[in-house]
This record gives sequence, structure tokens and C-alpha cells, in this order.
Amino acid sequence: LYLTLKKFAGSFTKGIEMLRYSQYFIRTLALSLFSWVAHILVVYFLIHAFGFELPMISAVVIMVINTVALMIPITPGNAGTFELAVVAPLLAFKIVKSDAVLFALALHILDLIPIFLMGMFFFRTEKVTIKEIKEEGSKEEVLEQVEMTDVMMEKK
Repeated sequence: LYLTLKKFAGSFTKGIEMLRYSQYFIRTLALSLFSWVAHILVVYFLIHAFGFELPMISAVVIMVINTVALMIPITPGNAGTFELAVVAPLLAFKIVKSDAVLFALALHILDLIPIFLMGMFFFRTEKVTIKEIKEEGSKEEVLEQVEMTDVMMEKK
């Protein structure tokens, strides 16, 4: 966990440093805004597809709560966490629990479909096998264990 957090902090810091350059900042801001608007519209259209009579602000509230709740991944694919983060605001908007759960599942599936399709596309175009990914993951785990041992030895 320590090394994962250390790696994340380093990556985050490097990303923030890139924003010092105006060309990256403007592009990043534009892409971020586009992404938020697209996600909010998906939520809003799904709200209406389910027949819920809720205003646009409800889609924004659902997105914000969901985003904050998922900042720290708790389960693989955020299964359960995602649904809870969507169901809670829907219940506050007086949507029946069973409908809220179905909505959350539908939204989660809609979120995962593009990721799955892109993954399949790149698996084929890059000619990568699952075996290769597992082997690479095992190498990373060994390296993390070695680094952790080094850190523990330094502390002594």
C-alpha cells in the first residue's frame, strides 16, 4: 500500500507540474469540461429513460457524489461502491429504492462498456495476451516487494 501511494503521489505530482505550461492547461481544462458535460448528459438522459421526473441539477448531484465516492477505489471495478454512490442521491430525490438500484446498475454498465470496448480494441491491435499482462503484473509485484524491503531496511 505504501509503495502504491508513493507511486500515485509521484504520478499525480508529475501531472500537476505539466499544467504549468498553458498549452497543456487549456487542453486539460477543455477535455475535463467535455468529459464532465458528457457524463452529466448520460446521467440526465438515463434519468429520463427511466421515467424519473428530475431536473438537470439532479444529474450533476449524482455525478459529483459518485465522483467523490470513487476517488479511492475500494472494490474491483468499484462494484457496489458505484451503485451506493448513485442510489443515495436518488433516494434523496424520492426515487423508489428498487428503481434507484436498477438505474445505478444501468449507469455502471454504460460507464464500463466504452472501457471494455477500448480494451478489446487495444488487445487486438497491440497483440497483447492476458498471459503477458499477468506476467508483467507479477514482475511489478516482485519489484514492489523488493522496494518495500529496501524501505524497511532503511528505517532500521
